[in-house]
Amino acid sequence: MKPYRRILLAVLALVLLAGSLAACQTHAPDAGGADIQSDAAAQIAGSDTLSYFNGSTTLHFTCGEDGTWHWRDDPAFPLKQDDIRRILDTVHTMAAAQPLPEATDPAAYGLSRPEQSLSTTGKSGETLTFSLGSTFENGSVYMTRSDVPDAIYEAPAILKDLLGRSIFDMMVLPQIPHFTADQVRSVTLEGGAGTSVFTRQSDGTWYAGEALADSQTVLALLAEISAASIQSAVDYRPSAGVTGLCGLDSPAAVLTVTYVNTVAVENTFRLTIGGVRGDGYYALVNDDTTIYLIPAAQLTQLLTLAQQGL
Repeated sequence: MKPYRRILLAVLALVLLAGSLAACQTHAPDAGGADIQSDAAAQIAGSDTLSYFNGSTTLHFTCGEDGTWHWRDDPAFPLKQDDIRRILDTVHTMAAAQPLPEATDPAAYGLSRPEQSLSTTGKSGETLTFSLGSTFENGSVYMTRSDVPDAIYEAPAILKDLLGRSIFDMMVLPQIPHFTADQVRSVTLEGGAGTSVFTRQSDGTWYAGEALADSQTVLALLAEISAASIQSAVDYRPSAGVTGLCGLDSPAAVLTVTYVNTVAVENTFRLTIGGVRGDGYYALVNDDTTIYLIPAAQLTQLLTLAQQGL
C-alpha cells in the first residue's frame, strides 16, 4: 500500500474513533423528564389556586372565573394582580429547570425544613409544591418539587423575594389626587390651631371666611399634598382600638379638599394624619378604614399649618 494511502486511512480511523467517543458522551433526551416538565408547566399555567408560606405566614389565593386573583381570607382585599402573575411566571420558568447532579442530600441544602414553600393547584385538582431551602452565594435558592421528590433544583433569587412579602406589600394603595388651582373649590384644615376654611372665588382669589386669604400659602399646601404618596399599608380592617393607638382618634391634622374632577363632577378628598411611626405618620384616606403610612417629609407644611395656623 502506498504511504499516502496508509496516512489517509489512519486519519479516517481517528475521525471515526473520535465520532464514536463523542457519541458515547452524548445522551438522548430523557423523554420521561421532558414529560414531567411539560406536565408541570401546563399545571402551573392552568392554576386557579395558589398558596405559599413566606417564613412566618401562609397566604392563600384563588382565581375567579374572570381571571382575577383574590386573597382567600378576604376576597374584597385590593390585591395587586401583577404580583400574583409575577410569582406564577417565575414558577412557570422553573418547570423546565434541570436537577443539580451534585446535590443529593436535601438536609445539606436546608430542604429537610424548608424556609419557604409554594403550592399551585390546577383545575384537575392536582397540587404541585415547590420548597425552598438554603441560598447559593449568587442569591439563588436550592429547591425541591413534589412531582420529582428525589431531585434538587436551583430556583431564582427573585422567587424568595416575592414570597417574602406580607399581604400588605401586595395591596393596591390609594392615590392622592393631583390638585390644580382651578379644580379646587374649598380647603379645610383642622388641627391644634383650630379649624381653617378656605374657599376659592371664580376670579382665583382665596378667602378665609369673609377675609382675603394668602393664596400662595393655600396653593403651596395643595402642591405639597398633591406631591405626597401613600408609602404602605399598616393595618387592613383594624380591630377596635387600633386607630386610637395610632393617634387617629385625636388626629394631628385633618385636611379636606372639595374639588371638581376632569369630568366636572364635584368630589371630596379627606386625609387624616395621626401619630408618628418611624419616619412617617399614620394616616386614613377618605372613608377607608385601612391604616396607611405617609412619609413625614411629605407633610411638613400641612402639619405646620395645622398646629400653628395661618
